[in-house]
Amino acid sequence: MQVSSLQREPFTIAQGKGQKLCEIERIHFFLSKKKTDELRNLHKLLYNRPGTVSSLKKNVGQFSGFPFEKGSVQYKKKEEMLKKFRNAMLKSICEVLDLERSGVNSELVKRILNFLMHPKPS
Repeated sequence: MQVSSLQREPFTIAQGKGQKLCEIERIHFFLSKKKTDELRNLHKLLYNRPGTVSSLKKNVGQFSGFPFEKGSVQYKKKEEMLKKFRNAMLKSICEVLDLERSGVNSELVKRILNFLMHPKPS
């Protein structure tokens, strides 16, 4: 009987086209104030995995933009993932990213994705 172990690809943070989130002063402040449970969905959105408690905030802070272009298959997947989130979760993500929190779900999804393509201070 042979047991195969589940091989996970090593976790790497791809370099994006924007500024690292931890280098943006207001986002760094909000990241330090939030509990790790509140950041789990944001981490999953950024890296397609939930993340560990010990590295969650650090990984979110190291994010510097998605490595794909707007309109690509990956972009549409991220958009679909965000559309599944409730309004309160979208507003919480907007708060961490220092984005305007008002509007309907579709506006929040567009606002979040536009920012995450090329993060920069507002």
